[in-house]
Amino acid sequence: MRLRRITAADEALYVHLYTDPRLMRHIAPAPDQAAVRRAFAIACRQAGDADARVQLWMIEPGPGHAAVGLCALVRHPGHDDEAELGVMLVRQAQNRGLAVAALASVTDHAFAALGKASVWTRHAPANRAVVRLMCQLSFEPLGPADEGRELRYRMTSERWPAVRARLPVAVVAVGR
Repeated sequence: MRLRRITAADEALYVHLYTDPRLMRHIAPAPDQAAVRRAFAIACRQAGDADARVQLWMIEPGPGHAAVGLCALVRHPGHDDEAELGVMLVRQAQNRGLAVAALASVTDHAFAALGKASVWTRHAPANRAVVRLMCQLSFEPLGPADEGRELRYRMTSERWPAVRARLPVAVVAVGR
């Protein structure tokens, strides 16, 4: 698997991910295509900017394979010591270990390159696949948030080395 920065060539996949009602049902109401295309243009302009609030990497399952999803690291104003992580995969790429490898690699990046003290995720309680993913990655459940509309999980930089050593996934270099 390889993670690389988003480029203009990724527009079709980006639009597909953010307008797929089945995928978005656990994230947020699917935006219209025009809004998704505007967000994509912003993401491409910010690609590679180490100070960008949102950093996106495309997930390629192997050499010569087309991207099948994306992984995100989001910094929230006023929370300099932490970052939010997210992952989206097309249906055919799910349940193949790609999300584990991608999130592990971006977690490595958040701690080693960005010096974050913790990373966290959030998802709809009905998204059982993400519950399994967080268990695989040994993220700590923080419980319900936003009046029960989401579950949150956290990993700290102190716990990560021991957790990472037990993960059955190789380190993937995060493209700058």
